[in-house]
Amino acid sequence: MRRAVCFFLFFLTLAWAATAAAQRVAIARTPGDRRIAHRVKAELSALGFEVQLVTESSSAEPRGLRGLALDHGAVAGMRASPSKTGIELWIANPNTGATAYEEVVTVASRNDELLALRAVEVLRARLLKLGVLSGEPPPAAEEPAVEKPPRVAPERPVPMSPIGVQLLSVDVGASYAIEPSALSNYESARLGLTLAPTSWWSASTFAVLPLRASELRASEGTARVNATLLAAAGDLHLRHARLRLSFGAGAGLAVLGVSGEADPPYQAQDERLLAAVPFARMAASAAVAERLTLGLEFLAGLAAPPSVVRLDHTDKAEWGSPLLLATFIVQLGILAHDP
Repeated sequence: MRRAVCFFLFFLTLAWAATAAAQRVAIARTPGDRRIAHRVKAELSALGFEVQLVTESSSAEPRGLRGLALDHGAVAGMRASPSKTGIELWIANPNTGATAYEEVVTVASRNDELLALRAVEVLRARLLKLGVLSGEPPPAAEEPAVEKPPRVAPERPVPMSPIGVQLLSVDVGASYAIEPSALSNYESARLGLTLAPTSWWSASTFAVLPLRASELRASEGTARVNATLLAAAGDLHLRHARLRLSFGAGAGLAVLGVSGEADPPYQAQDERLLAAVPFARMAASAAVAERLTLGLEFLAGLAAPPSVVRLDHTDKAEWGSPLLLATFIVQLGILAHDP
């Protein structure tokens, strides 16, 4: 009876030792591998393994993992390779103690965390295959996803903020008149006053004053026409933020001073002519400041009755048939609407 009890205790001790060895892993420490070795130890400990860290001397030749594991009663031995791009792994056959697996676990890129996870995963899978452990191996560790930089929405241009409509404005501009007849083109100055009761329509009055006479040269002499236009108009406006498109119509009174220089035997004669000029116009403008607007206006009118320039009792040209004006306008607000 005593002998049977002794044999039972002996085999129980062997079984306990084998079970302990099957749950123990020896990790060889090499200089500079502190981070990855402790990472492997943490992963193994989380799975229930007993981990033995064995420090190796930097001057001595590295021991084989088989001898390292057997000396410490471990089922497996592990060591990070000198380049730290792989982990050497040795696993014993639990029945014979011979080598069951001997390999180097690597990953595609240098990543200590991923390398440690992959080595522990391989160790556990091999022990499961040997029957040392039970249960299914964890899912394969995946390469860490490279974080893509957050998408930055393209910057949208800041829309122009609208500017209040000026109730009363002064207009100053420079005009260029185009004469389809034999008279030459000429430049004028523009002065005006605009009243805008609402944002969508306005009334204005303006004067176009000649800066240079329109001339007609012939063998009989030279005729010069200085044209002054006094006009009133109404306009409709389409607005978007600080931009404005305008369409209008009006009528004006043209005062023409005609003078000439005659070559003998002809005699020069000065005259003053009056003509009505109905017209239509369109303009585009932009408010560049609270009270300052810049714009470009095109006007087309027709003088009635026709203002004829004669040399030697012969009709040589007609002013304002039609009248075409292009004007650059600077509009300055002097009175704003009540807020």
